[in-house]
Amino acid sequence: MMPIFSKTSRITCILMTCCVALLFIGARVWFHHSPATDIRPSSHWVTTQHLHQSLYFKGIIQPLNETVLFAPIDAVVEKISAYYGQSVHPGDVVFTLKSRTLEKKYNDAFLDYLNAKDGFHIAQVQFNSIQELWDMGLMSKNDYVSEKSSLNRARLTLLLSTQTLADMRKIMGYQNDLSTLDQAVFNKIQQTFNQPHHLIRIEAPTSGVLLHAPKSSDAKNPLAVTDKVVAGQTLAIIGDITGIHVTVDIPEMGIAKIHMGMPALVTGVALGKERLIGKMVHIDTQASLGPSGPSFSATVEVARLSVKQRASIKIGMSVAVELIDSQEDQLLIPIAAIQPMGEDAVVTVQNQDGSCEQRRVKTGTATANQVVIQQGLKPGERIVYR
Repeated sequence: MMPIFSKTSRITCILMTCCVALLFIGARVWFHHSPATDIRPSSHWVTTQHLHQSLYFKGIIQPLNETVLFAPIDAVVEKISAYYGQSVHPGDVVFTLKSRTLEKKYNDAFLDYLNAKDGFHIAQVQFNSIQELWDMGLMSKNDYVSEKSSLNRARLTLLLSTQTLADMRKIMGYQNDLSTLDQAVFNKIQQTFNQPHHLIRIEAPTSGVLLHAPKSSDAKNPLAVTDKVVAGQTLAIIGDITGIHVTVDIPEMGIAKIHMGMPALVTGVALGKERLIGKMVHIDTQASLGPSGPSFSATVEVARLSVKQRASIKIGMSVAVELIDSQEDQLLIPIAAIQPMGEDAVVTVQNQDGSCEQRRVKTGTATANQVVIQQGLKPGERIVYR
């Protein structure tokens, strides 16, 4: 006996069949239109743009120029007339040094000068008589040449002794001229010997701020009265603060972005709202090895400071330096458009007929999401990428 289905059961079966069919069709539609498979390529028209990029570093304020004051001979510090941080001007006595050895050397040089001057005067008088005899034909050529050589030797001795005495007087800071003295002027000579010749006055040759000498491992800094100094030792530095220098370390990965004349902005917490405008004036060509790897030393110069700025800026302050890389007419494309192909970089260029070709390019400076194209593309071309 065949089962008999009611009208309600048949309707239920039809509805269930329709639901299954709709679910199957919906799944296929979702699969074909899901985000994973419906990815359309992006395109970019190549144009020239203005590239502006900032690089940030830290540095220490240094003087615009430095003049070194050094000890000319071994001596002892007798007096300090100007102290570190004080402004000095040309001719100001900064240090007075004492050296008994200098006094003996000066007296010996002074006597040598007087003897040489007197000897040259005698030789000159004698040669004048010899010249008269030679002109009258009363002297042999050998005797004449011998007397002339004696005069030349006396002249050379005087020149050397004069230079030696002048150098010593320059060291001691003497300005008066002794060229008029000779052994016949006894009182003036006695007065010269009675003067103290053991003191050396170190004067400022230029205006600026007196700064500490570079500190070495075995040197006491700063100098004090009674300290011993040796010939050539740096006593202090006069810093020119009409402008400043700031030295920064550039990592080797970023040195290619740095160039001479690059604009710079110098700021710092201690500077308050002051924003100093400068430029890059020096870049080392040899790297130095530091804790974080090789780096290159570079110098930023602020050529001129206002009077107000000079009052607020102190040597040794830490500052932040913003180097501004600004380039006109650069071809910039999205970094995502670059595809690696071995050691080369390629992009996909869409031609006017709609066809695509892969082209090798040479890249340059990169920003967060763009890169400069140095070779391989021209303005007006269209690239596509996913």
